[in-house]
Amino acid sequence: MDNEITIRKLCKIIKLGKSTYYDWIKNKKPKFRHIDYELLSNIEKSFIDSGKTYGSED
Repeated sequence: MDNEITIRKLCKIIKLGKSTYYDWIKNKKPKFRHIDYELLSNIEKSFIDSGKTYGSED
């Protein structure tokens, strides 16, 4: 779907390596996972609201 944000896009927006993200998910096992989803939702909304240019380097 066009409105979904991929892990690759998210990592690029926040300037985080994908391997770092996956390592954190694999090992950290966040205690407050609902907060992570809320943050992701807010980032995705900002990305869509900006016409998909939020974080763009163009």
